[in-house]
Formats: sequence, structure tokens, C-alpha cells
Amino acid sequence: MKEDPSSRFSMMLDLYRLDDGFPAYKEACMCSDPLQRAQILEAALAGRIFESRFTPYIQVHEFEALILADPDQFAAEFTDCHRAIQELHDMLSRAASPEHINDGATTAPSKRITQLFPDFRKTVNGVGIARRIGIERMRNQCAHFHSWLIKLEQLAA
Repeated sequence: MKEDPSSRFSMMLDLYRLDDGFPAYKEACMCSDPLQRAQILEAALAGRIFESRFTPYIQVHEFEALILADPDQFAAEFTDCHRAIQELHDMLSRAASPEHINDGATTAPSKRITQLFPDFRKTVNGVGIARRIGIERMRNQCAHFHSWLIKLEQLAA
């Protein structure tokens, strides 16, 4: 950061994995909406870092929420999975968005996916699924993710 004053920085942290030592964690936990919770935490982190070139990002809830933006893309990674894909669609129909999928120890997006797809590997299947979904579909389905990308795009302008 000291070498190039024109550089900008960001980082992605997983909302599901934060602990109570994170800035404003207890305050954020009082908020029921996970997107608002993430915004509270991001603002607190930005205040703690106090560097205008830094744009914090808290992924609601995990990377796997992004690949829930289009469950049909799991078919390219797994065979005979139409029932599991339908279960993902059913789960999503009960949530406001993929970013609103419950973040409990057994109900987080990653846990739900591995329950339905036991061979799922984030670094292999997750990447392939994300590539097929595409950034635009993720943005359309995941409002908090979209807002982070807007902030990054504005920095480039």
C-alpha cells in the first residue's frame, strides 16, 4: 500500500466464518437481514483499517451462495442430479435470494450443497459452476455481491 499510492485494495471475507472478535460483530448479530449485517461489518472494518483505498467485502454467507444463483449449472458437473437440482430450486424459492440462505452450522450454503452433492469440491466443481453461471447472473441474484462490484467498478472509472 505504501509503494503505490494509486493502488486500491479489497478483500472477501466469509460472513459465516467471522467470530465475535470481529469489529461490530455483536451489533451486526442483532440485525436479522444478512445483507444489512454484512454492511455493518464492512463499515466497521473500513473504520478500523482507516484507509480510503480499501474496500472491504463480506460475502453473504459463503462463496457457495454465489453458485446458488443458478442451480441448473450443477448438471454440467454432476450426472443424474436432477432431483438434487430441484431441491436447490425448492430451497431458493423459500429464500429472498441466494445470499439469504441460512448460515447455521448444518444449513449454510456449503453444507446444503454437500448434502445434495457429496462429491462437491469448491475449488473444482464450484469454479466450473461459477464459470458457467457467469458474473452477470450472480450480480442479478446476489444484491450485496453486486453492490461490491459496483464499488470496484467506480474505482476504475
